[in-house]
Amino acid sequence: MCSKGIFSDNEDADLHANADSAKPEHPQQSAQEPWRAIESRLSAMDRKLDLLSADFQSKLKYDSHKNSIIERLHRELLEYKEDFFRDRQLSVILEIIRLAEDIRKFAKHYQTSTLEASSFPEVMKFLEKLPEELEDLCDWQGGAPFACQEKELDLRRQRVMGIIETHDPQKDKTIAETLCPGWEREVKVIRPEMVSVYVYVQS
Repeated sequence: MCSKGIFSDNEDADLHANADSAKPEHPQQSAQEPWRAIESRLSAMDRKLDLLSADFQSKLKYDSHKNSIIERLHRELLEYKEDFFRDRQLSVILEIIRLAEDIRKFAKHYQTSTLEASSFPEVMKFLEKLPEELEDLCDWQGGAPFACQEKELDLRRQRVMGIIETHDPQKDKTIAETLCPGWEREVKVIRPEMVSVYVYVQS
């Protein structure tokens, strides 16, 4: 007597049917799925590279435009500075010409006339005005006169032009007199103050 299987004939037929249905209908399609996923990702990467390339090209154009603007502004600034200094130099030249003409007129006037005592005030007025006008020219170029207020000698800003002997040791190497003011431009000494100083001499 043969023993029956665990499953009945109907159940066994159903299992075989389910097993057959679980198999893929198209084996090649199943094998191509990973490649399609790879192709999809590669396509996405290509699109991103295209976007990056377009963005890079746009940035290059922007940088090129920006550099051209910077170069143009720099060129205009140089031209402005050159025009500015040219105008200032021209104004100084014109003032020097005017001053020279006034001196020639003044000299010519007194060469052809007798200098009388009554003319002395006019002469002194002209001579006193002359240094002021020359100092105005220096002022237009950024120069400014200065005089140190300290009594001690400062060799960085002063130059000794005279010596006065003294028997007072406390006055040794101190300022006796300012002979000519110093000149500075943009906080830089362009000509030191001319001074005379005391020098101690034992009595």
